[in-house]
Amino acid sequence: MSNGFSYIVQQGANAVQLGGFYVLLASSYVIVHGAIRRFNLAFGAVAAWAGTMTTGMAIALFDRVFWPPAAILAAGLAVGMLCGALAAQAVAVFAVAPIRNAPRLSVMVATLGAAIALEEGMRIATGNEAVWMPPGLLPAALTGTFDLADGISVSRPGALSFLAALAVAASLALYMRKSRFGRLWQANAEDPQMAELLGVDTRRVFLLSSVIAGFAAAVTGVLIVLRYGNMNFYDGFMINAKALFVAVLGGLTSFSGIFLAGMALALFETGWSAFAPLLYRDVAVFTVLVALLALRHNSRSDRP
Repeated sequence: MSNGFSYIVQQGANAVQLGGFYVLLASSYVIVHGAIRRFNLAFGAVAAWAGTMTTGMAIALFDRVFWPPAAILAAGLAVGMLCGALAAQAVAVFAVAPIRNAPRLSVMVATLGAAIALEEGMRIATGNEAVWMPPGLLPAALTGTFDLADGISVSRPGALSFLAALAVAASLALYMRKSRFGRLWQANAEDPQMAELLGVDTRRVFLLSSVIAGFAAAVTGVLIVLRYGNMNFYDGFMINAKALFVAVLGGLTSFSGIFLAGMALALFETGWSAFAPLLYRDVAVFTVLVALLALRHNSRSDRP
């Protein structure tokens, strides 16, 4: 295999790992939007909160107790997921539920304020510094790389985090399609007024949707920490914006659509990092995303 082709395939493998995070976080947007047809803009902050709490708990245990490294890692991951899910539910109950039937802009502003509050809390707690997981917590079997071919490898934490993200996203998609609650959610997503007339408790659908979406966002943050070793308060905004674009471009009701959109975004982003100036990567990414969104809207508007 030539060096050039190996390099391209390696970038594709890197992109797939990144795409898993976008797909999982975009699932949160799809689930809540289907319940109330409004965007909760706090999910990126929830993911960052979960990642920060994972790192903080691991550091606290590493410095104070003599547990095995694997136990410290497991405790950190569990606390991170729990704290992230609780933060998401607090936003849903106190910021969104009272105004879920208000104009869409009201919900967006309220959840944006909640996201800023979470991120500022993390900034104050961490002192503007990057906080990293303690070294040596991963078991030996999860360190190093998988050599796929000559010149192509995938880090074991990266492969594990991608497979976990994909498994959670696929499980959520299957649950929302096959379960009784999923059918209620689909009815609510298609026509909330008719669903309510037919006896669907739309408030309950929203609250349960928020629990599921919050769990997905929390898992995203925890898996990012597992893959990269840290997640800081300012990471929430960027992944939040990209996942929101993925959800919108994917169709807002289609889990297969957000999978394709998430992988396409990751491929473009990784390809730009590999072959173009890294400094302009996010400029290029958001320019393309805005252009695609505008073209998608115009194509719909032109239909008879």
